[in-house]
Amino acid sequence: MFIQDNYYYLCDVEDKIINQKLDAYEDYEKFTLELINPKIAINANRNKDHGPKNKDMIEREAKVLEILIDEGYFK
Repeated sequence: MFIQDNYYYLCDVEDKIINQKLDAYEDYEKFTLELINPKIAINANRNKDHGPKNKDMIEREAKVLEILIDEGYFK
């Protein structure tokens, strides 16, 4: 059995850019912060090869973005 809680936050951003503070896993995976159109993220989640990552988790993120689009969070 696998149980996972996911938390999503809506926030405002500032113009100032600072260095990321990554944990060991994020650093190993070379996480980067990038602002992109949510529809591009959905397409990437569904159509790019993500290697051995869990496809259900990637699809979950695409569905969350679709819900946010439907609810008007992206103009």
